[in-house]
Amino acid sequence: IKLINSGWAADFNLMTWALSAGHVANRSISFKPRVAWHYSALMEELPSGRKVVKDRSTSACKSQDLDCYFLPVSICPSSKYLPPIPLDDFMRTNFKKPDVVGLIAYHKQWDDEKLQTFIPNKSMRNLLAKIKLFRSNKEISAKKFYSALLYDYLSRPKQEFRVQIAAKVAELDRLKRGNCAVMHVRRGDAKIMVGWFRKYHDVSEYIEAGKPFLEKRGIKQIFLLTDSSLAIQEAESQFPQYKWIYFNRERYKADEGGFENQLPSKSPRIESTYLAATMELVKRCSVIMKSQSHLSHLMHRLMCAGRKGYDDNDYVCPDAVIIGKNDHEELVSETANSSTRNT
Repeated sequence: IKLINSGWAADFNLMTWALSAGHVANRSISFKPRVAWHYSALMEELPSGRKVVKDRSTSACKSQDLDCYFLPVSICPSSKYLPPIPLDDFMRTNFKKPDVVGLIAYHKQWDDEKLQTFIPNKSMRNLLAKIKLFRSNKEISAKKFYSALLYDYLSRPKQEFRVQIAAKVAELDRLKRGNCAVMHVRRGDAKIMVGWFRKYHDVSEYIEAGKPFLEKRGIKQIFLLTDSSLAIQEAESQFPQYKWIYFNRERYKADEGGFENQLPSKSPRIESTYLAATMELVKRCSVIMKSQSHLSHLMHRLMCAGRKGYDDNDYVCPDAVIIGKNDHEELVSETANSSTRNT
């Protein structure tokens, strides 16, 4: 399957969808970029629109793909001679009812009995039955749990990358388990793409919407995740009563990096390590404040599946606040209310 070069969460979303579709179709799946994966190599877009590797000396490894960081998805090697195909082509080739199976593969309503009748694979049906039981017993959305499991599988790090992730996690070990909140402030394309479904929000909007949950849990530590250094200045100057925790790393200012340019350090490995470490650290927190973003939704799912309460057998979703009007209301936890202010 052809990898897309969009964003960390968008890329992994496609991989989880493809892995699900492959399982349903009884096909082995592997992933390959047309040129290089943008988190393994520094890319640039030519005037023609074609993307090429800008500087091979900064590449994470020679293959410039997922193999730079992660264990293989399948024991079947990807072909060196056949070009990767888009996921849509795979769906049309392997399913007579791509619209129905597409709903299944895109993990929407996994526990819908009508959709399960289209699944020919017994092991997948059994898995979905377990997910449905999990949902009824644990009061958690099945799609949150399942997609988080697929992400964890796809992102299994190789030993070198595992050590690098652990080192970054250790940098923020002061992040208190169960007594912190995640705030994801997306500024780059939220400012560029005016009129799209993402909107630019001040830090004060996140605090205003999330304050009830912060006070309820007595939280003073906020794990601030942002692509803009200006958001950090804004948070620390306006809300000094909170302990702001964040990685000391290179960032752009607001939208200066442009659209889908996520490598301010110019090092794919450094940026990938920070992202992978962040996906582990968010699981420590019990509140998430976010806006429209695939990345924040992925973090929310990982927090649902990866954060345990006092009972080791009990999985609970964090309190969640989504800033601005959105179309992902299903991601709000059972105990939270979403903000629908269109500002």
